Amino acid sequence: MTDYLMNAWYMGAWCNEVTEKPMSRRLLGVNTLFYRKTDGTVVALRDRCPHRFAPLSKGKVINDQIQCPYHGLVFDGTGQCVANPITSDTRIPEAVRVQRFPVVEQSNIVWFWPGDPAKCDTSPIPQFPYLSDNMTYKHVYGLTPVKAHFELETDNLMDLSHVDMVHPGFSGVFNKTSKYTAGRNGNTVFSNWVTTDAKNAPVMEQTSFPTNGAPIDQWLEMSWQPPGAMYLEVAVTRTGEPRSAGYSLKSVHILTPETEHDTHYFWSAAIYSHEHVPLDLFRAGFNNAFDFEDKPMIEAVAAEMGDEIDLLSMKPLLLRSDAGSVLARRVLKELIAKEKQEYYQYDRVG
Repeated sequence: MTDYLMNAWYMGAWCNEVTEKPMSRRLLGVNTLFYRKTDGTVVALRDRCPHRFAPLSKGKVINDQIQCPYHGLVFDGTGQCVANPITSDTRIPEAVRVQRFPVVEQSNIVWFWPGDPAKCDTSPIPQFPYLSDNMTYKHVYGLTPVKAHFELETDNLMDLSHVDMVHPGFSGVFNKTSKYTAGRNGNTVFSNWVTTDAKNAPVMEQTSFPTNGAPIDQWLEMSWQPPGAMYLEVAVTRTGEPRSAGYSLKSVHILTPETEHDTHYFWSAAIYSHEHVPLDLFRAGFNNAFDFEDKPMIEAVAAEMGDEIDLLSMKPLLLRSDAGSVLARRVLKELIAKEKQEYYQYDRVG
């Protein structure tokens, strides 16, 4: 069974996915209900009525409260049962409630906290302010379901040496000059490539920085924050020119486990608002890369691993370019171990 880091912020949805209509999404093995109240705030509850375990998401939102579709119990946004329509007894025990998850909306992302509400701290929420900067950028958003443990997807994103093999639209990233560095700063891990005198990738040729065959210098800079939020900046400039004279492409990649063998891969990319690239064409390029190039490969790896979810336990060949993904796995393992230790210490004292 997977050990999840519980006292952490996970992405539950893009903001525009959550409306006044109840939506259910399985997150960390738990069906979770999201809906938006009339004042715009988001509610996240366990999608299970405590009476007969009916999915609350199949019910109705009435006056900012969710009514169970089975026997009609009504729960407010805190999870407390506030009405039982089949009895005249208005005394509802405090214990009749649904688990509530703390929620924060930030930069078009709905973050939720599955752990101890008393330990909820908003400071570790990953910051992606450009996602809400609609003056400077045009954004595309996506969600790709992947039948694989979420750390396999992390490995894929932290080791971009696969790009030339898997993604023709982004090919040309590497050559004999490519230099790789990886490291850790606190709990943040970086995995970066620098290549000089390379060819511009076909995707970049469609942006406002076409080079028509002229060589470029390129930076691929990926950073990871636990448990699964990554930010990638791809910067290019004509060979020999300063980086500031070139172009950059920003993207966010956030992974939330659905189960130990399934992952919600949330992604977003941005181009500058003045660019004339059709947004549908831009979106289609990323959809193709993640849904039809990355996904089949990662799922094939997961299928080969069978029931095993820990790649490193199978002692794979490790290359230098695996350093970033190995570091991310190590940080997450450390945080889970620390959380367990604190839990057991508290349990013994209690």
